[in-house]
Amino acid sequence: MLARFDEEARARGLRFGMLFCRAELVGFYARLGWTELTGPVTVEQPTGPLVMPTRAMVRAYGEEAWPPGEVRVPGLPW
Repeated sequence: MLARFDEEARARGLRFGMLFCRAELVGFYARLGWTELTGPVTVEQPTGPLVMPTRAMVRAYGEEAWPPGEVRVPGLPW
């Protein structure tokens, strides 16, 4: 399933993919090329911004590295 996701992301020209997972799955996704973000990730919710309680991981689909700094995910739903 993730291979299909990666294929579609590249076909659409996405620079990065992002996923949220439980702590015990970080190693699994890391073996598939995903990198855990070390800082908090804030997402928009109907009640206002929420810091995600789960781990966030990213994957680059090119040579560009994930930029440092605060991560805010605009848009609903999360």
